[in-house]
Amino acid sequence: MPAVEHLSDQFKPVYESEYGQLTVNPAGYVNNFYVKEEHRGKGHGSAIGRQLIEDADRLGKPLYAHAREELHGWYRKAGFEVVENHPKDFMAGASGPGVPFLVREPRRRAS
Repeated sequence: MPAVEHLSDQFKPVYESEYGQLTVNPAGYVNNFYVKEEHRGKGHGSAIGRQLIEDADRLGKPLYAHAREELHGWYRKAGFEVVENHPKDFMAGASGPGVPFLVREPRRRAS
């Protein structure tokens, strides 16, 4: 599996491999996380996600995401927690059924 190049002081805008990708904004909001259908269930998405989590921990920054319930297993294993009424949840109070907001605090702090 190809390695993801790390930047020294910020998140990369795109973390990717030949199997899929995710994008993250400078504030740590994860979006557009996908794995090509033929490669799902083989750990490729987890490998891409681990690259981002390693950067978040190294930088001492939290990560944020909205995710459908069926994806919560991966997010929980990665240390995300569902949080209600979080100030960074830009979808809070939106009409229609909400998509849960998840937060992952960094495991190590930047020095």
